[in-house]
Amino acid sequence: MQREIQIEDDVLAMIRVRQDTPPESSEIRHSSAANWPAALKPEAFHGLPGEWITMVQPHTEADPAALLVQFLVAFGSLIGRGPHYTAES
Repeated sequence: MQREIQIEDDVLAMIRVRQDTPPESSEIRHSSAANWPAALKPEAFHGLPGEWITMVQPHTEADPAALLVQFLVAFGSLIGRGPHYTAES
């Protein structure tokens, strides 16, 4: 039991030290930039989804790619499973 309390105290001490020392600003910039995907090409925003994103984008902080995915998912849910087209039957 005493050993468990000691381990918990050690972990809490490490967490406190970690919280007290802010990471370098360049470290934050490089780590987030490296994990961020490249922007979509303009061709991805063609047609009705592109018009909707252009209309909504000035009023939101959301990423345009996320807006595109949300639009396509909502549209697919709206039309349902019934409408389809068979290619080369």
